[in-house]
Amino acid sequence: MNIYFVRHTTVNWDKPHPYFHKPAPLDAAGKAHAARIGAWLAQTTGALPIFTSPLLRTLQTAQIIQTQTGAPDPIADERIIEVRCPQLQETPDPTFTIENEEDAPTYEGHAQVLARVLAFYQDILMAQTDTVVVSHGTPLSLLYRHLAHIPIPTHMWSRKEDQSHNIAKGEILHVQATSQESATLARHIV
Repeated sequence: MNIYFVRHTTVNWDKPHPYFHKPAPLDAAGKAHAARIGAWLAQTTGALPIFTSPLLRTLQTAQIIQTQTGAPDPIADERIIEVRCPQLQETPDPTFTIENEEDAPTYEGHAQVLARVLAFYQDILMAQTDTVVVSHGTPLSLLYRHLAHIPIPTHMWSRKEDQSHNIAKGEILHVQATSQESATLARHIV
C-alpha cells in the first residue's frame, strides 16, 4: 500500500510571528510547486483519494493536486492539522519573547501531535487504499522520524538541530506500508 504524504508548499506570510493555524494562503511559487506535485502524482499514481488538513495552505495545495490528478474532492481531517500553540497563534503578545517556539508554554507537545497523526495513519492503513495526504511540517516530520526510527529532539525546528530529518515545504514522503510499524520510505522533491 502506498501513501504519499505531501507538505504544503510555500505561503504568502510577511508577519514576524509563526502562522500555525492562521489562514496563510499559498504564494505564486507555492501554487506553481503544488501544480508540479500534482503533475508528478498524476503521472506516478493517477487519481487517488486525497486527505488534507483543514487549514487554508493545505486545502489549496490539495485542491491544486486534485485538479492535476482528477482525484475526488479532498477530505479534511483535523488529526493532520499543524501543531497547536494558542499563545503564539492567536493575537501575539508583543511583549512575549521566546528563542524557540517549541518552548512556548502552550505549544502542543510532540507526543500529542504524533499520537493523533499515528491514529490517522492507522485508519489509512486499515482502509488499504493508496492515498495522498497533505499536511504540515511538524506532523509529517514526526511521522517520518517515527517510521524511520530516528529520535525526536526537543527542538525539531531549532537552527541548532539537524534539519535533514524534517520534511520541507512541498516535499513528498512516499510510504510503502506493510503495517503501522513497517514501511519503506522515500522522499521526493519535484
